[in-house]
Amino acid sequence: MLLDIPSLQMSSDDRCHLESERSFAMADYTKCEFSSEEINGAGDVLASRPSWTEDNDALIRSAFNVAYSWRDAHIFPMRSVHGSVSSVCSKLGVKAVSGARVKRMPTIYEKLPRVGISLYDLQDLVGCRFIFEHSDDLDRVRAHLKNEYSCLIDRENDYIKRPKKATGYRSHHMIFRFARDDQPQYNDYRVEVQLRTRIQHAWSTAVEAIGLYRSESLKSSQGDGEWLEFLRLISSEMALMEGKPPVKDGFERANRIERIRQLYRELNAGVTLNGIKRMADGITVPPEQKRDVEAYLLIFDIGRKEFDLRPFRGFLPASTQYRELEMDLLKNKLSQQNVVLIEAKKLDNIKRAFPNYFSDIAMFDKLLDGIIDGRSEETYKRVISQAPVNVYRQTPIDPGWMRKAHVPRPVSRSDK
Repeated sequence: MLLDIPSLQMSSDDRCHLESERSFAMADYTKCEFSSEEINGAGDVLASRPSWTEDNDALIRSAFNVAYSWRDAHIFPMRSVHGSVSSVCSKLGVKAVSGARVKRMPTIYEKLPRVGISLYDLQDLVGCRFIFEHSDDLDRVRAHLKNEYSCLIDRENDYIKRPKKATGYRSHHMIFRFARDDQPQYNDYRVEVQLRTRIQHAWSTAVEAIGLYRSESLKSSQGDGEWLEFLRLISSEMALMEGKPPVKDGFERANRIERIRQLYRELNAGVTLNGIKRMADGITVPPEQKRDVEAYLLIFDIGRKEFDLRPFRGFLPASTQYRELEMDLLKNKLSQQNVVLIEAKKLDNIKRAFPNYFSDIAMFDKLLDGIIDGRSEETYKRVISQAPVNVYRQTPIDPGWMRKAHVPRPVSRSDK
């Protein structure tokens, strides 16, 4: 089974369906049968960017198969971590929207040579995201996780206190090390947990959507310099709305807002944002395709601003075709196309579940209007009050892996 969930937000009913381990037998979860040396060898092949010719086709496909196996083996730890942090939110009575995602293979392929880290040591192959209405709620959950489960946290990055200078990205990241006695084959696997507010998520959603629309990896600091500056300056203004530190960009606030207005005009940003929203509004599926569907393949053609949504009645055929399409896009360097595998119990929830791909950037648009009009704080209060998040169900989710969390910290994975 393969899940590719870039930013999955769900209602309580859907979350319980997805995150309940009872709904999936352990046999459904893949295990990686390759050694760390074989995994790193495959990563080296992919990082070297070999020309995909008939002579080395078998080598490249073999490397991808190892990478897929290693990535997909993290699904069980991802679901367990997601359920456990959900339980913490429920216990604290904190309102949040949660998500889980498996990193897309084209993203892994692009990241390997850029960051200089081996495939085996990549720590964000899978991740969970928790979106809070207020920063105080985020801080409560973060503090609880640090106090109760510090032995499982390998690393933290506080991008809220110190936003990324190149992009303006803001979120709090924790890398958890999975440890569970009854599933030792997954022990020491890493799962990234992202904690962010609605405002931070609105900005990130916009960056994803604009980058997808323009065929640029803006979130990785790759793309048009003025668009990167525009989004970075907006991030600073949104940080100030929340009473948080902005990016250290050297601007006085009045000058920053004036620069945002200037770039908005010069980039025709309104036209781009409206184009993104029109793409999202056009998504429909015939009623006969909604029954007994377990997965969808979403294929974007960015150049033509078109999409194809294909339903599947099982995960196996969907994931098989997904892998074939991903490798075909990489082999033929089809950068104008993008493919996503979606697990969705209800089609009506897809737009809400995948804001990065369906470009639900209404909140970002409203906040940007407030910045340009000089009404940042007023707009922030109104937007937050009009779009509250749903509270978790009070039925606790079994945090099985965390119960046995007090285990010795192992040596670094790179030492194995």
